[in-house]
Amino acid sequence: MYKTPVNLMEVAGVTYLVAPRGDTQWVRNARKAPTIHLKRGRQLKEYRVREVGEERKPDLLKEYLERYAAQVQQYFSVEAGSPVESYIPVSQSYPVFELEEVISPDQA
Repeated sequence: MYKTPVNLMEVAGVTYLVAPRGDTQWVRNARKAPTIHLKRGRQLKEYRVREVGEERKPDLLKEYLERYAAQVQQYFSVEAGSPVESYIPVSQSYPVFELEEVISPDQA
């Protein structure tokens, strides 16, 4: 198990996980596994992951960079505040996953 800091982003009630460093090991693992586990403090949650298609990524990447520019701007070739069209040419470099929390029977 590895620790990698991430920023979860909620948009319109949907939780997203963006990989600002690109195709890293955790991204490759998420693509192969049906679920991932994220821990915050002592709380561990399991999520189903589904990779977002290229057509939706520019809007999500723009929103992500607007929210977390202080932490991740260094990994983006697009500046925070740029128009959404600026993200189209680079969107394939940044994986984005939609997350759905898995609720175990004992949590329901």
